[in-house]
Amino acid sequence: MIANMRRGCRAVAAAAGTGLLVIACSPATSPGTTTSASSPASSSASSSADPRARAAEVERVRDLLVGTWRRVEAPNEVLERYLVDGRTEVVSASGAVAGAGTWEVVAMDRAGDYSPTAIQQRGDPRTRMVVAAIDWNSMVWSIPLRGTTYHYTRVGLSPLAGFYGGHWRGLTIRADGTGTGYYKVVCDSAGAQCENGVYYDFVLEDVETGSGFSNAVRRITRVRPSAAGDLLRGTERVRLDANTDVIFSGGITFCGSRARVSACGA
Repeated sequence: MIANMRRGCRAVAAAAGTGLLVIACSPATSPGTTTSASSPASSSASSSADPRARAAEVERVRDLLVGTWRRVEAPNEVLERYLVDGRTEVVSASGAVAGAGTWEVVAMDRAGDYSPTAIQQRGDPRTRMVVAAIDWNSMVWSIPLRGTTYHYTRVGLSPLAGFYGGHWRGLTIRADGTGTGYYKVVCDSAGAQCENGVYYDFVLEDVETGSGFSNAVRRITRVRPSAAGDLLRGTERVRLDANTDVIFSGGITFCGSRARVSACGA
C-alpha cells in the first residue's frame, strides 16, 4: 500500500501497526504514460520507446497486480489487496480492512536499473515505486537509487477455507488464508490458569495440498484477551481431511458442514 510523504523525500518505511509502505520518490525522469486501474492508457509516451509497447507493458503489469499480496520482508502481518477498480486495501490477519487508498501503474523511461513501469498512488508521482519484476506468483518493488527492494508473494484461494466447529470451539478460515478461532475456555496443562471467551487471529503459511488432504502451519497474530496468549501455541500444524471435512490441530478436531455430527462433539 502506498502512502504520501513530504515532497522531495526518497524513503521507504513501514507505518507502525499497519504494514503500509510509506514511499516518496520524486521521479528523476518524466512521469511518462499513466494508466489508471479504471481507465485506458494515455496516448503520451517518450520518443525513446514504442508507445504501443509501453502501453502494452503497463496493461500487463496492471492485470497481474490485481489481487492480494503478502510482503516477504517484515513487517508482514497484513495483506495488501489491489482491486480492479483502482482501490487498494490493507487487510489485517483478522480479515478487517485496516487501510485504503488508490493505485495506478505508470510507464517511465528506462534509465540504468529502472524498470519501464512503476506503481504509485493515483495522481501522485512522489509515491512512485518501481516494479522490478512481476508474474502471477510473485513481484518485486524497488527504489534503485537507494538499493531498497521488497518482495511479495500472491495470496491465492486457501484450500482450507471454510467454517469449522466443535463443542465450545470454532475456526473460521477465509479465502485469503487469514482466520479467527474461538474457545469458550482455555486452560494451561495443570488447569491452574484458565481464560474464558478466547478469540485468536491467525494466518496459514506453508500450505500444501495432496490427494484428499491439505496441510498448513497456523501462526497466531493476536489473542483476545491478551492474558490467554501464553495458553495457546503460537504456531501449530493443521491438517484438513477433505474426505471427512475435519481439521486436526494439536490433537483437537474442528468439523466442517459435511463432517459426521459425532466427529467433533467434545
